[in-house]
Amino acid sequence: MSERRRFLAGDVVFHKPTKEEWSLACDESHLSVYPSGWPATRASADDCELLTPITLKGRFETLCEVSRWRLHGEGHRAARASEDLRLTIAHNAEASPLLFIAGPYSSDPSAGLRNAVALAEFVIAAGGFPFVPHVFHLWDLIAPHPYQFWIDLDLQILRRCHGVIRLAGESKGADGEVAEARARGLAVLDLGVEPDPKVPLGARVEALVRRLFAAHNDASGWLHAVPAP
Repeated sequence: MSERRRFLAGDVVFHKPTKEEWSLACDESHLSVYPSGWPATRASADDCELLTPITLKGRFETLCEVSRWRLHGEGHRAARASEDLRLTIAHNAEASPLLFIAGPYSSDPSAGLRNAVALAEFVIAAGGFPFVPHVFHLWDLIAPHPYQFWIDLDLQILRRCHGVIRLAGESKGADGEVAEARARGLAVLDLGVEPDPKVPLGARVEALVRRLFAAHNDASGWLHAVPAP
């Protein structure tokens, strides 16, 4: 007998003790499954039989939907779905988006660097890769260059990124980086122009990382690997 595959978010399974069909909210973990629906419950994977397997794209969309439940008070399943997404994106590095962090620097280098690094941590937590041009501050201390040198270098790197996140605050350099990104059709999340106090910053960054990951997979045929539990 072949070993059964691990149940995935979006799979439709038959739960033998209750004789019910369930759609799963997140991936099987430690031989436990978490069905969608209310009230939230957990069951043994050994008590379930796969009826309809989900596609990789369907799994990703299910996890995205369930992870948003935390904004409405759902806890455990939403947290599990968010972690499944983070691991999937991080596990498939070739499809993980590279995001350029644009924001004020010259007016207050120390504050600009702190704010950019704090934002970059959200990108890492979502499974993406940040590029923080503010850290060139250390390079400039060792080998100083004119202002335009750094602008030109930033733009060359930006053109290799998948998107830009613009921190709030006045900055001609960051404005130019956003303009370059828009001209090239890159995704832009402008936190100064598009504030949304109802949605935590981390959730907004996650949404951007997931959208870009999905766009890559739409183009490549959803061939990404599901990380091992």
